[in-house]
Amino acid sequence: MQTKRLPVILFLVLILVTLTGALASARTVRNAPLPPGEIRIKSLSLDDAGSAGYSPLKQVGFFPGARYSYGIVMSPISYQEEAVPFYIDVAYPHPYTELYRIYGPFGQYIAACVHQGHKVHCTGTIPAGPPGTTVDPSSFDFHFTLEGTCSLYTDPQTTIPIIPSSDLAPGQTTDETVEPILDLTVLADSPTDDAKDVFIESSHQGPLIKWHDQTSGYVCGDGSDPYTQDIAYAVYLQKQGKAAQRIGDEQGECSRQIQLSETDLSCLDDGDPAPWTWTVAAVDIKYSPCVDPLLKKDNALQFTTASCRPEISPIEPKYGAQYFLNNIKVDNHYRVEVDWNGEAYQTPVENSPYGQVHFEINGTETPAEGIDGQEWGAEHNLNMGADFGASWSGGGNVFNI
Repeated sequence: MQTKRLPVILFLVLILVTLTGALASARTVRNAPLPPGEIRIKSLSLDDAGSAGYSPLKQVGFFPGARYSYGIVMSPISYQEEAVPFYIDVAYPHPYTELYRIYGPFGQYIAACVHQGHKVHCTGTIPAGPPGTTVDPSSFDFHFTLEGTCSLYTDPQTTIPIIPSSDLAPGQTTDETVEPILDLTVLADSPTDDAKDVFIESSHQGPLIKWHDQTSGYVCGDGSDPYTQDIAYAVYLQKQGKAAQRIGDEQGECSRQIQLSETDLSCLDDGDPAPWTWTVAAVDIKYSPCVDPLLKKDNALQFTTASCRPEISPIEPKYGAQYFLNNIKVDNHYRVEVDWNGEAYQTPVENSPYGQVHFEINGTETPAEGIDGQEWGAEHNLNMGADFGASWSGGGNVFNI
C-alpha cells in the first residue's frame, strides 16, 4: 500500500538546544537554565492515527473526509526564576479557518489557540519555578484537527507547505507534501489486448478476465474508506453493436480478475467470430468526490472470439474422385464427422438435437430436408449414376456438404 494516502497526525517537536547543541536530543536536563532564543520547533514528523510514522514526502494533501490531527510538544524545558511567555504558529496556505477544530489545549501551560487567517496561533506561559528543575514535557502537549472537505479540496498536483514557528526561535519549514494523481492505467493479462480466437467455453466455464495496474502498490476498495483505499474498479463487457453490461463484484474487481460463465460470450448470429470489448474503469478514491468528472480512466481492451461454426473433418467416401460411372446405380457412402461447436467451445455437445448435415449436388439437396446429425456427425448414401451428372471430360458436378 502506498503510504502517501494515509490520514496523518502531525507532531511538532520543540526541542531545547544548548548553545553547543549538546543537549539537542535530551529528554530531561538537570540544572540547565532556559537559554533565550534556543527553544525552537526542530522537526516535523507525521503519523497515521494509531499506526506507524511516515516521511513527510509520503503524505497526502487534503482530501474529502480526511481528518488531520496535529500535536505540539515542547521538550525538554526547565523552570526559570521568572515566567516565560511563548507562542506557536502552524501556518497553511488555505483561508478556510472555519474548518479548523481545536481540541485542547491539553497542556496546562498553553492558554489559548485562535484562528488567524491562514494559521492557528497558540499562546502560553512557562511559569516561574525552581531553576534547573525540568518541567514535565507532557505539560505542553496540545492538539488541534483539520477535517478535509470538498471546499478545502486541493488539486492533486498542489504542494502543501506546513510552516511551524515560535517567538523563541524561528521554526524550520518542512518538506512540502505533494499528492500526485494516480496512474489509472491497467494492462490486460487475459485475454490480452487484441487477442484472437478466444474460446467461449471450456469445462463449462468462460474465459478468465484478468488485469493488473501499470503502477503497482495501489490498495483496491469499494470507495467507502479514503483513509486506506487508493483505487476502485468497475468492469464492463460489451459485444459489438450491443449495450455494455457490468460484470463481477467488489471481491472480483479487487482481486483484479473475474471468471466469466459459459453463457457470457457468444459469436455473431451466423456463427462467425465476434468482436468484444472489456473495459476496466479505474477510479481515484481519494479525490473523486470533489471532481466533476471523476478522476477515473476507462481502460478499453479488445478481443475476438473463435468461430462457432460447426467444423467438418476431412471426408473419405467409399469411391473417391478418381471413379467415374455413367448410368450405373452404385451407392457411394459418405460419412461426415462434425464438431458441432466449432473452435469457440471446448466441451463437446452432450445432448440432442445436435444439428443437421445437408448434402447438395449441383444446387439440389438430397434429401431435401437434410440428415439429422448424431453426436459424431451424419452419414448418407449417394447414387453415383442417378445423383451425379455424367460427362466424358469429367467434372461438372458441384458437391457441397
